[in-house]
Amino acid sequence: MHSNPDQMHATADRMSSRADEFWEDIETLRLEADALMSADWVGEAADTHAALWTEWVESARKVAVALREDAMLVHEAANRYTTTDGNNADDLTYVRFGLGDP
Repeated sequence: MHSNPDQMHATADRMSSRADEFWEDIETLRLEADALMSADWVGEAADTHAALWTEWVESARKVAVALREDAMLVHEAANRYTTTDGNNADDLTYVRFGLGDP
């Protein structure tokens, strides 16, 4: 297996940043929609839309959270890769010197 931990960390940072940007955009849109629905739009259609809108915002929140969690997992994988690679190198050095190689 080959991996580049620095690239993995950079990708995870971008994922996390995009998740934050996505959620900020959703929150801005939610506030604007809430203002419209609470002040200027009333009736059965408004109520139906409000329920669906709430469901949509919750789904968008789940996407943002999942993207942030995935970014954390990529960071963890990069850290584990670095640790495992270092341990394997140490083990090989031990075996090489243990066999009497110069």
